[in-house]
Amino acid sequence: MTLQRGFSVVELMIAMALSLLLGLGIFQVFTSNQESARLTQALVEVQDTGRIALDLVARDIRNAGYWGCAGDLDRISTTLNTNSDFYDVDIHSKPSTDSGISAQDNVDAVTEVDGYLVVAGTDVLELRSMASGGVSISKPMNTESAALFVEHDSGIEVGDVLTVNDCESGDIFEVTGFQESGNGSKGNSMVHNQGNTTGTPGNAKKELSKQYGIGSQILRPTYRGYFLNEQNGVKRLMYRNERDSTTVFADNVEDFQLMFGVDSTGDRVADKFVSGTTIASDGLSYGDVLSVEVSIRIASSATNIVDEGIPYIWNGGDALPEAEDQGRLRRVFSSVSTIRSKFP
Repeated sequence: MTLQRGFSVVELMIAMALSLLLGLGIFQVFTSNQESARLTQALVEVQDTGRIALDLVARDIRNAGYWGCAGDLDRISTTLNTNSDFYDVDIHSKPSTDSGISAQDNVDAVTEVDGYLVVAGTDVLELRSMASGGVSISKPMNTESAALFVEHDSGIEVGDVLTVNDCESGDIFEVTGFQESGNGSKGNSMVHNQGNTTGTPGNAKKELSKQYGIGSQILRPTYRGYFLNEQNGVKRLMYRNERDSTTVFADNVEDFQLMFGVDSTGDRVADKFVSGTTIASDGLSYGDVLSVEVSIRIASSATNIVDEGIPYIWNGGDALPEAEDQGRLRRVFSSVSTIRSKFP
């Protein structure tokens, strides 16, 4: 008779303890890998947001202040109806300086842009210029009120605000229609009559300041506004364009700060970087600005990424108050962009 024997209680306890230790080890490895994956994903998200946001803002800064080949903002006139309810000073008026830059520094809690409240303590950046490219006039004007003929259909629509420029001077006007007969065809013979279309400022008069000849450029004035807004606890960088359209540019942008490289001696070299407040208080002008430093703080959308909040030093002090979610991953991104039109 063969004697049958099983495991003893001690052996079972040892086996269970070893299994438990092995399970804990596997769980720790799994948890560690999961936390590492979440950290990597958060870091990629933050870096992508910061890189893309800075690249696009920097591009607009570099293009600011381009007024076509006329070069000088004082040479550009406007026929737009400044008394219209649809005339937006921010978008339709000529800039106050040839740099095409204006800003607000450390705004208060009631500051608005296009009806959106701006996050208190952040900055607002506004950029104006003419879009490069454009189309050329193919037939000279015989009167100051004549239609503007171009060789190809440019995609321009009724209600568009444009600039015609011949390197000596320019005019800002609104397209009120297209001439269907004559040497041009419908779609490429722009009329700029007095009056307006629905929801646009219109023209106060139909006569431009001069008769423009063949080769004169028709360019589109551009406007770019950047500011922070907060909705449902999420701070986001907002973008406004010349068509009065405001959209979300990037989410989880917690702060937006600007510094300006100014030329205070007239030698076309930025001799110091100052805030918008300093420009106003020291008798400087945004026309003296040669470059802009943009700094943004990005937070991850995911929480519980880091164990403790990082004591960021930001804008002269601690930028991470206790009210902020301390568990989000954060990075600060900065770049300096030079305004190309300010240099020969």
